[in-house]
Amino acid sequence: MQGLSEKEMGSVTGRDGITVSLQSETGISADQIKWTMNPGDSALENSLRIGKANNASDSFKLIPIDPNGAAATHALDIALAIDAYTNSDGRAGLGLDATWNRMRMQMDSVSVSDDTRSFGSLAIDSAGRFALFGDGGLFNSSTDKARLILNIGNVDASGATPTDWTVANPGQIFYKMTDTGAQLDNFAFLLDMHEGTVGIDSDGLIVQSAPGTRTDFNLTFDVLANAATPFEVNSSSLPLLYFGWRGGLDDFLFNLKSQGITLSDGTLSQGITTSIGFNLASDFQFVAGEAGGDHSYLEFTKPQSLYKAADPDKKKDVEFGSIALGAIPAGYAVGNICYGGTNGVGQLTCGSGSQTPVMGAQQSLGFTSTDSGLALVARDWGLHAYSSGVSYRDGTNSAWDVDNENWALIYTLGDLNSNMYLYPQSGAGIKMDVITAIQTLGTTPEDRWKNGTNFMIGDTDKNLAIGIMGADLLFAAKGMDIGLGLYAGGLKFSSDQGVRLQARGMFGGGDIPYMESPVNGSYIDVNLEMDDFAFSILPALSRDAVLFGGFLSFANLNNSFSNETYGAGGNHNGHDDGTYISLAEPHFDKLDADLRLADITGDVEIPYRDTLANADEAKGGVINLIPASDDATNHKPRLRIENRMLVGTAATKPGGGAGDPLEIGRVEFGGKDLGSMIIPSAHIYSSITLEQQD
Repeated sequence: MQGLSEKEMGSVTGRDGITVSLQSETGISADQIKWTMNPGDSALENSLRIGKANNASDSFKLIPIDPNGAAATHALDIALAIDAYTNSDGRAGLGLDATWNRMRMQMDSVSVSDDTRSFGSLAIDSAGRFALFGDGGLFNSSTDKARLILNIGNVDASGATPTDWTVANPGQIFYKMTDTGAQLDNFAFLLDMHEGTVGIDSDGLIVQSAPGTRTDFNLTFDVLANAATPFEVNSSSLPLLYFGWRGGLDDFLFNLKSQGITLSDGTLSQGITTSIGFNLASDFQFVAGEAGGDHSYLEFTKPQSLYKAADPDKKKDVEFGSIALGAIPAGYAVGNICYGGTNGVGQLTCGSGSQTPVMGAQQSLGFTSTDSGLALVARDWGLHAYSSGVSYRDGTNSAWDVDNENWALIYTLGDLNSNMYLYPQSGAGIKMDVITAIQTLGTTPEDRWKNGTNFMIGDTDKNLAIGIMGADLLFAAKGMDIGLGLYAGGLKFSSDQGVRLQARGMFGGGDIPYMESPVNGSYIDVNLEMDDFAFSILPALSRDAVLFGGFLSFANLNNSFSNETYGAGGNHNGHDDGTYISLAEPHFDKLDADLRLADITGDVEIPYRDTLANADEAKGGVINLIPASDDATNHKPRLRIENRMLVGTAATKPGGGAGDPLEIGRVEFGGKDLGSMIIPSAHIYSSITLEQQD
């Protein structure tokens, strides 16, 4: 630790046991902070390290800072007020109220056991407040009149609606791997549980709102890219996306306990496990749009649960059943993901029998870690509500705002489970192994709706929606590199060790919000297996759009997470189809009556460009929210998505050279081989524009 000078020590004060203040002109630093898990166990011991021992230039720091990463014009100032009181129920309480002026928490490197390999560097700039007003002491788990506040950015939630909330001193978060980096600008976080329980018991730390009370929540930020100067926002920072959630939470519950990941042999390692759940209040919003300056954006409003209010099986609108974090050594594994069945905390593999009518048998998917790193294990996550309204906020003229369009964006997640291994890299970087399954379990239409993964658009004036119901999504990747840089592809995910992406569900429609009379059209099943994969997302240099691109080399994988043969993964024809596309009868007992393009191999490229050109040939993927101010006649906002795909030899491989022709090994109907097809070369262009209608 870096000691304080006599002058700095003199500014540490205490008055009547009420307030303690710490001030420092230069800040506080530690060469290294180390958290050791499973100490003394020669096989499992690992440590999460921030900074390097005996290296002041690679350390942990708390220092004063000005906005945009400019040099500080003030001292570091942290104050803690302590008070004792008696509440309205006659119980004694103890209050802690900490505030800090704008400061930077900087981590020059983050590693696991090996200082030569790092995830990168992180800095968080913010002013804020943390306050805990206990009920019956400080951490009493049997009372419910405590209050908890965490406010980063000085969010004022006193406005009539979340649209009117303000952020007085927004924070900034900086991350970099090597030279260039990414930023979260205008960062604002608020959690204000007005009344509830803050306690510690045998289950760890519990934070739970009292029945009938509200918790204010805000998490909003701009994503910026191309931070040419580390930990600084300047003219080279390019806007990418504005994103966030804000509004009221009901029935809030947070639990934190000292329990790590469960290894495949049943060993419970050290670490932390968190669970979170809540319902969305009527004013809750999901917001997305343009980043930076006077941005235009969309508010997705009026949350609607998939469950009826009196349903005895009703789940909370948002559930993070378990989030376990721990260090994992090389050569170890956590419990497999069960595709086609439930995945409980500590469950190691699948049980017997499929729990979905789509699959004849469950598929147990997993892999072994290739190096020491961090394991993140998620179990029983779900999103069981959707937005039933949308509003548009114009960044230049509020007269062009559009309020409360009765248009529903339905994206619900039935049961999400994931295993993720993160490995730090030499010279800073991240490599990842991941398997994530988002499933719809259950057999009846009612269960598959309210517990389902659904992607639809709806008209809430007529209470009708169309799209994909009861979907399953699977994403698995081995050795995926995560890169960050503007001209190297923005935020880039790439792997040449195998990637599988499967999406399947029932295309149809029906009445909302409870889908009591669904009309099914066709069961769609797409399974993509790739031995070379890349996907990038980056800002346009013109600052008005998001670009995306990538490369897909389709194959038939044979590894621990590839598609299996008959009975699993949707194969009902008795042989491994590898990469396939299937359109089947809309009945679960007739999925083998399908038109299937099977055993697809070859290359597809979605080129990305650093600028937006007028010629279609210059475009890859483009997402552009066109503000009303750009429509001089009607002042109507539009969302445009454009995409160009280069197929077969028209594609360019990541290492250079022409791509391989796209071959469809078998065209099948009802499992019968009708022949094969080949697409030597092709250019495919598409454009979709969503526009407000009168």
